[in-house]
Amino acid sequence: MSIDNVQGNLFVTLHDEAHARIIWGESAEQVTEWLGKQGLTEGQAEALVKSSLAERYLEVRKSGLRMILTGGLMLVVGAAPIVGAFFGITNILDWWLDVAVMLALLGFSRLLTGAWQLFSGRARGAVSDMA
Repeated sequence: MSIDNVQGNLFVTLHDEAHARIIWGESAEQVTEWLGKQGLTEGQAEALVKSSLAERYLEVRKSGLRMILTGGLMLVVGAAPIVGAFFGITNILDWWLDVAVMLALLGFSRLLTGAWQLFSGRARGAVSDMA
């Protein structure tokens, strides 16, 4: 095995580890510092972090879009009985109205969170934890 091949394998391993750390929510500064301690130059470390951040932002935006869609659906489903009861179209039980209000509020919250993620590309924590 040649030295170039060993260095190539090490670079791939460091790339994968840096990518995972970014996706899991570590800051770019922490990952860049860690890569520097592993022997990469500042330019190499920044390039790895930049590509991993771009993928993280894309995944956060996808998560935001999913949250907008599910939150909008929850808002509509929760608001329909409320509007119907308000205008006297439907006669629903008090506890069912409470459930509809809670569903509408949860949907509105998801809608706002999803919009934030979609437009900013930022979120805390691991990408896999975003629902």
